[in-house]
Amino acid sequence: MQSPQKSPQQPFTSIKFQEPSRYNSNGESNSPSSVKKLLNVDTRPSHRKGHHHRHSLSHQYFLPPKNRKPLSFPATYPIPTIAESFSILTWRQRLKLSSSILFFLAAVFVFLSGDATVLLSLSCSLIVEGVLIILNVWRETLDCFVVWRRTSLRYPFGLQQVELLADFAFSILLLFLGLNLLKEPAEHAIEDWGNIEHLEHSGAEVAYIRSTFSILIALLLSGTALLFDHSHMHSQRLDSRFFHGLTLVPSLILFVLKSLGVQVGSLLSHIFAISIAVTAVIAGFSIAKSLSMLLLLTYSNKDKVFQCISLIKEDSRIEQLNSATIWQPHYNMCIANICITVRGSEREQLSIREDVMKIIQKTVGSIFGAGVQPKWEITIDIQRI
Repeated sequence: MQSPQKSPQQPFTSIKFQEPSRYNSNGESNSPSSVKKLLNVDTRPSHRKGHHHRHSLSHQYFLPPKNRKPLSFPATYPIPTIAESFSILTWRQRLKLSSSILFFLAAVFVFLSGDATVLLSLSCSLIVEGVLIILNVWRETLDCFVVWRRTSLRYPFGLQQVELLADFAFSILLLFLGLNLLKEPAEHAIEDWGNIEHLEHSGAEVAYIRSTFSILIALLLSGTALLFDHSHMHSQRLDSRFFHGLTLVPSLILFVLKSLGVQVGSLLSHIFAISIAVTAVIAGFSIAKSLSMLLLLTYSNKDKVFQCISLIKEDSRIEQLNSATIWQPHYNMCIANICITVRGSEREQLSIREDVMKIIQKTVGSIFGAGVQPKWEITIDIQRI
């Protein structure tokens, strides 16, 4: 019996691990860039896993600022030139400017028509009327430009705040002319007391025709200006009709006396001059005092401010009044900043806010505006306990 044949025994072969070749089967290089591409791993510093290096976002403390919306108002508006201001004048405004020149010429003529103090007072009053007409035309012209009322970074309350400086200069002019007119009658009175004969003949110093004609010119100019004056009165003390009347009334009385043949002596002349001078000094001082409070960013009526603060403190719902600032930067604008501490819910805070606003609007008034209530900007900061 034959034994089964055994399969020939295969020899043992060892497996060798070869090092990876420089090129793969596709012929691509095994460079680091190809490995990154195969593994699809993003190794940027900002997205690297594990340890963060010093160039990562976690160590960048100074980040670029976020994009913000532009401001709602510009840095400044274009300021009109003199040529641009004259180009938009209406025929009424041109007529007013020409009439101001007539006032200055009439003031010179009245001043040269005699040595009486009343003529000097009338000439100064005519100068005041001419200056006031120019200010009113200038104010109406600049009101047509955007820079006059619009808010900008350079002019927070608009260019109309320059109006306060112009009116303050006008009040100083009134004070100067008024004090000068008070000096002239005093000098004439001293001269008259020193010379009795000069006192007896002082009424014939001025020629009859020249004096009457100059008074008639002042009367016609002031009466015409008062009749056709329809300018906006932004201040009760800066009413142009008041100053027209200041010239009209003495001129009318003197013209009637001269027409009736009544001789105007030095005493009556001094009385008219002193009345015009005292009126100019009082008006100039009151205007300068009020405008100085506005230029210093304060409020002119302190009694009403104290009344307003006391009424706010009397409210039992308000625990404490932290601060209260009330000021007036312009004729037609007032600002109130109130900071209070209260207890209660949000609904009670709303009612307190409304009550405080009503107290401010009722108690605190303005001497300016000529009956027109100025615009109020009220800010109430409520701190809740």
